[in-house]
Amino acid sequence: MAKHSIKNDTQTPLKAYGYTRVSTEEQVKEGISLDAQKAKIKAFAVLKDLDLIEIITDEGLSGKDLNRPGLQRLLEGTRRVAQGDLS
Repeated sequence: MAKHSIKNDTQTPLKAYGYTRVSTEEQVKEGISLDAQKAKIKAFAVLKDLDLIEIITDEGLSGKDLNRPGLQRLLEGTRRVAQGDLS
């Protein structure tokens, strides 16, 4: 499979966050473990030549609740990057 980079106008790798979540032990047993999700995110970032800033995780929290700590951190991080704050 050919490697296809996702670049911005300056041809530098785009910054990206990863996000993982499982809400039940059943999901873990079915192979949707946090480690498996993280591995897929890392592989995708390498394949697409993305600058992976961080992988943020919410464990055991329902997807119905948007006030998950990790999701809020992810949203705040993407806002900062969009505004040019790369710290």
